[in-house]
Amino acid sequence: YELFEDPVVLEGDGRTYEREAIQDWLRRGNRTSPCTGVMLDRASTKLIPDAAMRERVAAFNAAFTPAPPPPAGPPPLVASQFLPLSHAPPPPPEAPPPLVASQF
Repeated sequence: YELFEDPVVLEGDGRTYEREAIQDWLRRGNRTSPCTGVMLDRASTKLIPDAAMRERVAAFNAAFTPAPPPPAGPPPLVASQFLPLSHAPPPPPEAPPPLVASQF
């Protein structure tokens, strides 16, 4: 299925069509409704913009437009990736002081 881009109502049958499609239908000499088969006179081929359908399509697009993808690069750091200090490994032991001759 495709959503309407430029919905119009054909006055002769009251149905909504894509403007380009119904104009092409009429330009090819068809004088019947594509949906109902009703004969159309010249006056009933008037096209009226379908504002209500346009609003419904806009609402649908707003509700179902996917979120943009996240930016490329490494994922952000989060607090759970860090251990609290109480869980951190102990620091390495200090080296004993060097021996000096006066200690012998």
